[in-house]
Amino acid sequence: MSEEADKWYCTWDDIDEMVKILYRHMERKKYKPDFIVGISRGGLVPAVMLSHMFNVPMLPIVWSTRDFIDCDHERVDELRELVMEQEKNVLIVDDICDTGTTFISMSEYLMQEGCTFAMGAEFASLYVRYTAEFDPSFWAVEVPDESWVVFPFETEPQRHVPIDKLSK
Repeated sequence: MSEEADKWYCTWDDIDEMVKILYRHMERKKYKPDFIVGISRGGLVPAVMLSHMFNVPMLPIVWSTRDFIDCDHERVDELRELVMEQEKNVLIVDDICDTGTTFISMSEYLMQEGCTFAMGAEFASLYVRYTAEFDPSFWAVEVPDESWVVFPFETEPQRHVPIDKLSK
């Protein structure tokens, strides 16, 4: 990872190494998910990689509290059912736990019906910022300052255009 003017540039090799670190942390704790949830957008890449390593299915979910507020409550309700009724171990993955807001809001939504982490829902991120208000179960690298992490799959910031506007 290279640093430049308050930015950390993460490479594809960095992502590969961080996913391996997450996998090793989980192996040491003898944690094996039954399936993995990737939070759109940044969590999809590490979630797919982990799903291949564990040989388990991956479920993508839209749950954004930053770029555009959009949460797929219906899909998360399916997730809650899997955790509570089928007692599945679910790993919820994002690229970075920056403020912690995404993980906090998702965990609060999951717990509305009594779903607890002890029931099998765990959280993981490649990066966690030192000031995050949420402590994921698994993370690879701590960001010790306010630097912006730039991932290799990101381009310059784009203005979000809702899908219904694109189809017209």
